[in-house]
Amino acid sequence: MAAEGNFMGAATKKFTCSTVSLAPESPGLYAWYGKPDIGDSDYLRLIVQGKDEGETRFRSLLARHTQRYNLPGMNVKIKSSFDSEWSANCAEITTEKFIGVLSAESKDENLSDQDAKRRLASLEKTVAKQKSRQVLKNALEQSIPIFSSPIYIGVTDNLRRRLTEHVSLLERMARALERDPKKPEILRTFVNSPQFALRALAAGFDENYLEVHVLDFAEIAADGYSTEELREIAEAAEWILNRWHRPYLGRR
Repeated sequence: MAAEGNFMGAATKKFTCSTVSLAPESPGLYAWYGKPDIGDSDYLRLIVQGKDEGETRFRSLLARHTQRYNLPGMNVKIKSSFDSEWSANCAEITTEKFIGVLSAESKDENLSDQDAKRRLASLEKTVAKQKSRQVLKNALEQSIPIFSSPIYIGVTDNLRRRLTEHVSLLERMARALERDPKKPEILRTFVNSPQFALRALAAGFDENYLEVHVLDFAEIAADGYSTEELREIAEAAEWILNRWHRPYLGRR
């Protein structure tokens, strides 16, 4: 069977980067999601010199995955009298603060209300115990995509071909950059690339941290629609969904 896991509907299927070759060759929509990749060594209890390395590794993993969702900077232009202008790139800093909390490297001084402090205390208690870390691991893995936003929504007249193109470019560039000493510099140039695969790599998503859900329009439309008509309808849906959900690696 093409999809992995449960179907959310007969026309909606899930694929990983290694299984997109099984996607339908039909017009449709597709949504990429970021997913955590949590192995046993990332959360299991391991006492080293009296300290649980399982907690340290788990915190580090949560921080690294959170970094992948760091929003790109915003280009801001300000105009004043006599046509005076200022421009700057404003970096998003809330993610960095949250990463500091997750990794226990810093405390978020903005946690002034009692509700936020209680949730932080819940996090501290959860990551301190192996059995709680395991439940949190399961919850984070199984939350995709029901409780998460897509990082990209696209449309195509052939789902298999388009997804294969995405994965092929992503894997090819990831391998090419593995030992390149200029990798950080090159990845920075990918941030504004017209290619989703390159923007995903720049954000830190490789094939281990992505899955894609597709909506096959050949399954939800009655007979009698041409490929061109289905593509047109899918394009209209994609335009609406992108404006509803604003996936942060989207372009349009």
